[in-house]
Amino acid sequence: MDIGSLGDVTSMYQYANQIRNRQVTSSDFAKSFPFFENSRAAGLKNINQDSFAGVSSIAFSRNYIRNDIVSLDKDAKTVNASEFKEVQSANYKLVPESDVGALRIYVDGESAGLFFPENMTIQEDPTTGLKVLVGEIPSVKDSWYDTIPVTDELEKTLTEAIGVDVIPHKKLEGFYIGTHEGTGIRYLMRPGDEGRGGKVLLCNAVDEARYRALGEEYAKKYPNLVTSQEAGLFYASLEIRGMAHRGENGIVMTHPGNISYNDNDDAKKNWSAKIDEITWNLMLGWFENHRLNTEEMTMFKYWDDLFNKIGGSYERIWSDEEERQGYLYQ
Repeated sequence: MDIGSLGDVTSMYQYANQIRNRQVTSSDFAKSFPFFENSRAAGLKNINQDSFAGVSSIAFSRNYIRNDIVSLDKDAKTVNASEFKEVQSANYKLVPESDVGALRIYVDGESAGLFFPENMTIQEDPTTGLKVLVGEIPSVKDSWYDTIPVTDELEKTLTEAIGVDVIPHKKLEGFYIGTHEGTGIRYLMRPGDEGRGGKVLLCNAVDEARYRALGEEYAKKYPNLVTSQEAGLFYASLEIRGMAHRGENGIVMTHPGNISYNDNDDAKKNWSAKIDEITWNLMLGWFENHRLNTEEMTMFKYWDDLFNKIGGSYERIWSDEEERQGYLYQ
């Protein structure tokens, strides 16, 4: 069976998006996912609502004021969102959402995203040959984007749903496709979104199996931090996009604003540090040619040595307990 799903539609992602839009608080999130509460209890002050902004791959809709009639290209038929129709195939279901003038695509019953008339162009990556549909709203600053790998089945179903004979193709623009070294799973990333965005692309059943296996590995290896299947998939998605790194007994998180470590057994071994954009870019450059030492990276000295080597700066974040005692554990 061809699977074009992102595979990220879980309650974890729904909460992450609601946090991003301030629809729920971080305390609501903590109640549903104990590993988050463990981080807060350890005194890691960098764990807050914004820690999850931009990291989830959930498809969601917003009400935008927009033009619902566009021409796909100079030779193509004009596409009118009001004429979209519901179509279902073996693996896909396409459903018009007239209130926002868009088409929602479901894969095996899970939403893969919302796509507007101006998004109805299939983009092809010349390096990998992968075809994707990208749903974004250029007129909205820092807009969220959805994406889905395009199979022959989806392309045929899409033509029926939007009422055209042929969907135009073009070279992938404004994004690139990366590959996770450990699983071979690909992801879509907008340049500059590294460490805070991107979309996991599950192109077939093998990808889906590897993705779920990675989530199970997190739950098995760090049971005190990853307490549910949803949390495991959340961390798997972060790792694929370069934001989570598995250590011997804990998880290192890297983000443009901070880096942190959560230990599975001993909260006193946790640490966190703020970094600026310059330091983040220096780290990204270093990551391109080096691998993290999975045994040493859980100790902050490893990162202190790295910063001394590549430049940049950081500010350690003290936990409440460290502030009370007057010194850092490491």
